[in-house]
Amino acid sequence: MKNTLFLTTLLSLLFTVTAYADARTDYLINMLQNGSSYRVKVQAAESLGRLKSTEALPSLLDALKDKSQPVVIAAASALMKIGNPSVIPQLQEARKKNQNSAVKSQLTAAINELSSIQSNSANESLSTITSSAYSFLVKVDDMGNSSSSKRTDITAVLKNIVTQALQKRPGIDIQPAKMAPKQIKKIIKSGKKSFILSGSIIKLERENNFIVVNITLNVFSNPSYNLIMMPAGEIKVPIGTDSSIDIKKAEEKAMAQLVDNLIGKILEAAPNVL
Repeated sequence: MKNTLFLTTLLSLLFTVTAYADARTDYLINMLQNGSSYRVKVQAAESLGRLKSTEALPSLLDALKDKSQPVVIAAASALMKIGNPSVIPQLQEARKKNQNSAVKSQLTAAINELSSIQSNSANESLSTITSSAYSFLVKVDDMGNSSSSKRTDITAVLKNIVTQALQKRPGIDIQPAKMAPKQIKKIIKSGKKSFILSGSIIKLERENNFIVVNITLNVFSNPSYNLIMMPAGEIKVPIGTDSSIDIKKAEEKAMAQLVDNLIGKILEAAPNVL
C-alpha cells in the first residue's frame, strides 16, 4: 500500500513538473512572438536558450528577422545554445542580410558552433551506423508547402515531424548530413536498405471545427535520387469550439498523426521495392 501511494505521488509530481515546464515554454514563446518591447523579446529568447527548448526553434528562427538588433542577437545566441544544426541555413541567410557588426558576429559564432556539433555528430553517427544492426538508413530531405498556409515555419515543422516519426520506429537510423555517397553505398552493400524521404504539404487549413491536412511523401533511392513511391493521405481532426485552442499546435498534432500513418505504409512496402 505504501509503495502504491509513493508511486502515485511520484507520478503526480512528475506530471505537475512536466505541465509546468510546457506552460513556461509556451509563455516564453508567446512573449518572443508578441512581446510589447524588444527587452521582453530578448529576455524570452535568452530563457528559451537556457531551457534548450526545441519547441521554440520556429519562433527563434522568425526572431532572426526582427527589426531590433538585440532581439536578433538574442535569438542567434539561443539557437546556438539549443544546438540543433538544422538551423544553420537560416542563420547563414540572416548573416547575409545583416550589416550590423555585432549581429553578424553573433550569427557567425552560432554558425561555427553548430557546424562543429554537426561535424562531430556525423562522425559519431557513422561509427554507430556501421557497427549496428539496423534495417534502414534514411536521409530526411527538405520539405515543401503548396498549401494555403501562411506559416513561414511550416516546412521546417514538417521535416522535424518526419524525423521524429522515423526515430520512434525500431531499426531506423537517420543519415548524417555530410555522409558521402561512397559511405552510403558501402552500407547498402553490407545488406542494409536505404532511402531518401522528402515531402510536401498539399492542404493545411481549418474547416469549421476541424483541421484538415493533406500530405504527400516522396521516397527516393539513396544516393541516386530515383523516385520509388509517393504515398499521400488526408486527415480531418476535430478541434472543438473552444476559442483558446492553439491552432498551430492542433495543426502539428494532425500533421504528426498523418505522417506516422504514411511512414508506416512506406516501411511496410520498402523491403519489396528498395
